[in-house]
Amino acid sequence: MKRLTMNTNVSDNLTKSAQDFINIVWPAISSHPIVGGGKLTSIEQVDSTDWQKIFDLLSGIDAWQLMNGKGIRGIASRVQWKENRETFTIGFSFHGSQSTEYSKRLRAIKDEEDLGLLYPKLTIQAFLDDHNGNLLSACVINTKDLILEVEKQLQIGKSSRAVNGSDFGILTNPKSDKRFIYISWSSLLDKLGEDKVGIIRL
Repeated sequence: MKRLTMNTNVSDNLTKSAQDFINIVWPAISSHPIVGGGKLTSIEQVDSTDWQKIFDLLSGIDAWQLMNGKGIRGIASRVQWKENRETFTIGFSFHGSQSTEYSKRLRAIKDEEDLGLLYPKLTIQAFLDDHNGNLLSACVINTKDLILEVEKQLQIGKSSRAVNGSDFGILTNPKSDKRFIYISWSSLLDKLGEDKVGIIRL
């Protein structure tokens, strides 16, 4: 893959994840039919720090996709380095906390109070060999499809008392003691099909 130089319009204050998503992941995955091209603006490029925090913490939107005159929609992005796990990871709590990534996305998707809560239309996760390095793989999925499949797998795990497996499970980060769900791209592809799960490997 042709390496891209750092866009000079991107602030030096962007996180490493945001930098790599804008400069490496987005050019590789934006042409996928599920994504549909367009211009990307990171939430971190918005001037107001307050709004950055609000969108990140409450909606999970990391970037805006400007869709060639058709409109605008939110994208959730996550970039990880070194090991190519080919999974989506989602913050989670066993105690029913309403402040985790999973609980907030599920609440917005189901929207039982009809509040019109914002959440990212697409979720993209990517793995690079290093910061500003080479893209190993990336996957895009409709956030609603991802979260509802996770909900289904959690219900199956509760009924069988077997949660952790090769395709789905819950792990704890030993550094932060935070829990997260992992779900493999291959299992999602098998269940939902290529028209809903887009994987690129380089």
